[in-house]
Amino acid sequence: AIGGNAKTTLVVCVAPSMTDVHESQNSLEFGQQAMNVAVRARVNATVDYGGLAAGLQTQLDAKRAPLNAMELRVLRRLAAEHEVVMALETQAKEFLIAGKEARAEASRGQRQLKEDLAAEGRAQAEAEAKRDEALRAELEAMAAERQRRLRELEAEKEREAEEARAKRVKAREERLEMQRRLRAEEA
Repeated sequence: AIGGNAKTTLVVCVAPSMTDVHESQNSLEFGQQAMNVAVRARVNATVDYGGLAAGLQTQLDAKRAPLNAMELRVLRRLAAEHEVVMALETQAKEFLIAGKEARAEASRGQRQLKEDLAAEGRAQAEAEAKRDEALRAELEAMAAERQRRLRELEAEKEREAEEARAKRVKAREERLEMQRRLRAEEA
């Protein structure tokens, strides 16, 4: 075959006798056509699949890095907010204990006052009941606030997890598209 990636030399032979004129003429025409052949030499290329895989892994790691950083930030923020919620819960328990102790104290005070002065005992009992009601209302409000905040934190965590999932899916789709392109180029 003429052409390709190698130098080609063509030797055309002609005969001096008149009987071979027809063969000599055909040989010279073939030689003329062979000289007009345009050869496009190209370098034989091989694909370094190891290097290609390493490059794709680097790209994948670069795309995963922001997701990992975002997940770390979310976990840190949630940890801080969890500590706040735990502190609020501890306060609520302390208020409950204080409320129980206050009710127990009020109960003892009421018995003593009833023995001493029935009228003063009734007035003080009413004041203690109002205070207990205010403490109970405050504790209920704190518990409701804590529950609301927990729901908000869970919703935010789910939303951020969904965004991270969407980014992972997009990165996976991009990787698959790259693989399709590479296969198409190889074919």
